[in-house]
Amino acid sequence: MIQFKIFDLDCISVENAKSDRGECKSCGNKVSKGDIKISHTIYFDPEHQQRNPTWCHLKCFKLPEKFQKISFWEIEGGDNMSASDKNKIMKALSIPEGEESMLPKNEPIYIKQKEIVELEDQVVMNKTEFKKYKSLLTDLKSKTVPQLVEMLKKNNQVLSSKYPSKDSVLNRVAECKVLGARYPYCPKCGNAGVKFSLQKGLYHCSGYLDDVDWLKCNTFFKNWKRIPWVE
Repeated sequence: MIQFKIFDLDCISVENAKSDRGECKSCGNKVSKGDIKISHTIYFDPEHQQRNPTWCHLKCFKLPEKFQKISFWEIEGGDNMSASDKNKIMKALSIPEGEESMLPKNEPIYIKQKEIVELEDQVVMNKTEFKKYKSLLTDLKSKTVPQLVEMLKKNNQVLSSKYPSKDSVLNRVAECKVLGARYPYCPKCGNAGVKFSLQKGLYHCSGYLDDVDWLKCNTFFKNWKRIPWVE
């Protein structure tokens, strides 16, 4: 049984699509509202408290090697599926039903990170840098998300989401203008998209050293290379 008592765990998840806006991460086509979508879901560390499902059509999904012996009731969200959808999932994945008591439990609760309002809310910037950071947040607010994303791309910054929120890219641009652009690749595993916490002053790579056995890198860095920001 999968027990979500700690972070840095993964599982297989299913649900019925709530809209027809989502894309299958395998084929790139839309997932129609009400259709079954399935994901290899990664639960990250409590510093970032982020969930990263990669939803696919049921027909497009391939079980990772470590989940080849999974049963239906070990799939997160299985208890919300209709009997008809349950049978479709079991048939598509060639898996047994298993016991309902095996349903994943103790899923972690994700809490939104505290907004950085005062100098004391973060541990990285000095008083002068923080004043500039806050000023940039105000000055850049008139920029659109595509404009902010373009500024990040010009500085080789890797985004963790295809559709980032305004706040996330706004804060990222302001941070990088003050501290310098982040060096995007993990020195241990080479993956892109290393995360950074102003609150803790830590860099974190939640990528994989091995994408067959799903061995996670999960490396933290205190000091890391910054690159001069290019306007």
